[in-house]
Amino acid sequence: MRSPEIQSVLYQLWEAESITEIITKVDAEKIDPVTFQTAIRNVHKLILDSVMTLEEEL
Repeated sequence: MRSPEIQSVLYQLWEAESITEIITKVDAEKIDPVTFQTAIRNVHKLILDSVMTLEEEL
């Protein structure tokens, strides 16, 4: 059984993957720049938080 921290990391990484998949399927010309920047910042935060948690757990 995985620890709750590892489960949370996996959830965050899958969420980041889902966001990036949506971004890659949309025409970049049609995305509002602020919305695009916000999405990228959120992906960055999810990945950073995940890596920091993994470093603490491993």
